[in-house]
Amino acid sequence: MTSVGVLVVPGRGWLLRLAALCLLASGCRINPTSPEMENTAEGKACPPDAKIEDGEDGNNQVLVQDGRSGYVYTYVDAAGSTIDPAAGAPFPMAAGGASGTQYALRMTGDLGSGTTVFAAMGLNFTDPQGPYDLSKYQGISFFAKKGPGSTSKVRLKFPDKNTDPAGGICAACSNDFGKDLMLTEEWQKFIVPFSSLRQESGWGNPRPRSLATDAVFAAQFQVNEKGRHFDIWIDELAFTGCP
Repeated sequence: MTSVGVLVVPGRGWLLRLAALCLLASGCRINPTSPEMENTAEGKACPPDAKIEDGEDGNNQVLVQDGRSGYVYTYVDAAGSTIDPAAGAPFPMAAGGASGTQYALRMTGDLGSGTTVFAAMGLNFTDPQGPYDLSKYQGISFFAKKGPGSTSKVRLKFPDKNTDPAGGICAACSNDFGKDLMLTEEWQKFIVPFSSLRQESGWGNPRPRSLATDAVFAAQFQVNEKGRHFDIWIDELAFTGCP
């Protein structure tokens, strides 16, 4: 007697549950621009007080809510790289945000060719700078794009008590938990679960298992490809994955 195989095609609900389980599994590959991310526990939208910054008020302070009060800033290496807005100067919002909004965060410049080069814009969560407890959240969402001729690669990273010198713990600091992203010249929505963040390999002390979500200083967007021009736009930052 010959058995007959039956092909069972899973429904959309089953696929979403599988995706959610995959996000929780170690080593699972995350696509931060997939619309399915919004249907996972880590990527679902939160109430309005989870919005971090959208630039619409025209100033360089993050939205003052849920204990956050920090400012947007830039920093750059001392090996010849350039950045605009200049490091240490007030950060102006750029006209032309995502989804038809008025403003966005933008940094432009050129990376040098030294041994270690970098440039970044970041948002401190508190003012004065201090650790912020974001453990009730599970991820972050935002819109991002690059300008013509810009590098595509950007690293999203989160200095925490274990990696930032202000935490008083690290012996080899600044290897923050983060994720490398690839931008296009069109606005895309990114959703990045905190569980998908990793330190860079080969350096840093200490090297804990995961981001210390109870004490995070900032969110930063860093470029570091030698000799490359960069023109990076970020908008509508918000935490995701509320209980």
